[in-house]
Amino acid sequence: MKIRSIFISFVFLFIIFISGCSFPVNSTLKTPIVSIDENGKATWSEVLNASYYTYKVNDILYQTEDTFVFLEEGDTITVLAVSIDENYKNSKWSKPLTYLKEESFIVTFKNYDGAVLYTTVVKEGEAAIYEGVVPVKPSDNEYEYLFSGWDKKISTITCDLEVTAVFTKKELELSNRLDIPNITINENGALSWEKVENADGYAYIINDVEYTTNDLFIFVEDGDKVSVKAIGDEPYEDSKWTDTVEIEVTIKGTNLRYNAKDLMDYNVYAVSAMPSTGKQNVLIIPVWFSDSNKYISSSKKTEIRNDLNKAFFGTTEDTGWHSVKSYFYEDSYGKLEIDGIVTDWYETAMTGKNITATGVDLLVYNSVEWFKDNYSGDIREFDKDANGYIDAVCLIYGYPNCDTIGSSNDNLWAYCYWLQDENEKNVYNPGPNNYLFASYDFMYSEGGNTDNCLLDAHTYIHEMGHMMGLDDYYDYSDKSNPAGGFSMQDFNVGGHDPYSKISLDWVDPYVVNDSCMLTIKPFESSGDVILIASNPSGSTFDEYLLIELYTPTGLNEFDTIHQYGSNWPVGPTGYGIRIWHVDSRLGYVSDANNEEFTDQKITTEISNRYYYINATTNTYPASGYTDYCSEIKSFRYYNTLQLIRNNESYDFMEYTNLSNKDLFQSGDVFTLNKFNKQFVKTGEFNNGSSFNFTITFVNVTSEAATIKIEKTK
Repeated sequence: MKIRSIFISFVFLFIIFISGCSFPVNSTLKTPIVSIDENGKATWSEVLNASYYTYKVNDILYQTEDTFVFLEEGDTITVLAVSIDENYKNSKWSKPLTYLKEESFIVTFKNYDGAVLYTTVVKEGEAAIYEGVVPVKPSDNEYEYLFSGWDKKISTITCDLEVTAVFTKKELELSNRLDIPNITINENGALSWEKVENADGYAYIINDVEYTTNDLFIFVEDGDKVSVKAIGDEPYEDSKWTDTVEIEVTIKGTNLRYNAKDLMDYNVYAVSAMPSTGKQNVLIIPVWFSDSNKYISSSKKTEIRNDLNKAFFGTTEDTGWHSVKSYFYEDSYGKLEIDGIVTDWYETAMTGKNITATGVDLLVYNSVEWFKDNYSGDIREFDKDANGYIDAVCLIYGYPNCDTIGSSNDNLWAYCYWLQDENEKNVYNPGPNNYLFASYDFMYSEGGNTDNCLLDAHTYIHEMGHMMGLDDYYDYSDKSNPAGGFSMQDFNVGGHDPYSKISLDWVDPYVVNDSCMLTIKPFESSGDVILIASNPSGSTFDEYLLIELYTPTGLNEFDTIHQYGSNWPVGPTGYGIRIWHVDSRLGYVSDANNEEFTDQKITTEISNRYYYINATTNTYPASGYTDYCSEIKSFRYYNTLQLIRNNESYDFMEYTNLSNKDLFQSGDVFTLNKFNKQFVKTGEFNNGSSFNFTITFVNVTSEAATIKIEKTK
């Protein structure tokens, strides 16, 4: 039975085989179906009869028995199934798939002040949805603010994004709001405004930066963008801001033609002047007379010489006030720096008691020659303008001045003069011309005033002004006080006046011949000065008004606190406007030796064709003083420099010194008709021209003055 059973089974299998059922031969495997999830995992379906799988990632072949592999972003994969059974063919490659991440971005919502309100993650291409609180911006004194959206589109997000809330303004109506300031752009760039009633100050914005002030003006630059508002205090609210204005400077300082040195160089007399700008060297020669030891011990010679060095070239600490050098450096706004040397004593057989003007001239010749013989340097160091003359020779004599000892020899004083000897003119070996002659005791209490300083340089400073070509502004006849006394070329006190500084090329005035508004700073520190004339020529040597803001500060301060001497003025302790009437026109001739000056030959110009003099002086034609008056008789009552005082009753012969009441203040108005008594030709300039301007001092403080100038028809 067993054998039969096996045979029957074999027969059965054979019958099945020959009946058409056969084994697969060389069949092709199915192609894997590949998918990639969001994390970069590529998977495919398992293929029947596949032994393993070959796959390409970016055209690089790999193989695996698994049905998955991890990809990097940007990878491209294709897969085929492989069988090691010869009865099966490998599958086809699957369709290539690339793994691309689905991008998402962060959107940050911010308020107006940068505070973060809400953040969200948004898939690429989708819209950002804000689910935070409604943005709020507090109201201010002018507006309430309503949220109106965002500053960027959020409908299709393609990158990380920050958006800021946008608000619309709704104006608040407040009954206690201050008025908006009425602003004016001054022609010189300052911005001024009228006082706002009940204002507790003012705020202003310059180029997006906010400041505050209690003044009615600010100084700005050309091109600045500015707005202003009034600040309120309970119960008042701030005003609205003014519209933003852009500053345009239309008037700048004008460098006038000609200066004091030009007049000296083309003078009818053979005079010269030390340059007033740059670095200059001064030659100081102490002179020992044969009778100097009557008043000075020989043991004091070294001390005096050292003190002279301090008085001329020392620091404020050396003198307790100023030296010649430190004074002029400050007075010129850093444009003049005076240096030099104090030589050893030059000893002469002349006596101080009997020294004459001719003797002083001889002293200048001899002492300079002595210096050259003993000086190892280049004498041309003392001729900076290379005109062949030493720029400044200062003989400081070792003898008291005539007032100190009650001498009748008035040559024992302090003065400047000129040798006028063209034989001394030599560009290779310059000789003397202009010189200063003054006593050593002017730096001590005997001749000066050291009650409040260590060494007194006032007199030397005044005389150095002459060495640069400036005149005296006091009346030699003592009949009037035209310039008011308080300026260095007048009574040796205070800083120099504006006309002198213009003449020395230290300041450039704002030249006005039409209506305008200007705001100026204190003159002593800024050099701000206004020049007004109906038809300004652009020359220093013309007729015009100068307007400055006087303050008892800087070089004015010392002489407002301390009186220099019993006969000297003390400067005003207050601030205010000084108005100066200048008439510095020139007389000219073509023949210096054979031609007289007349009122038919008056000019404002200088050329090398003529010889010139100042047509005016500050000395009136009193008996005995005609030599100091104008050489033109019809000009003898015209002042070169006259202070216009704030008093309608004063005339042009006023004698009093400058005081606080002479200064113009806020609200004051000047016209030529109103102050006509202070002009020789009542209601006119000396040159016969009308002055058709009304000058209103809108706001005058110690910091600045706003001035409205209106030209009338």
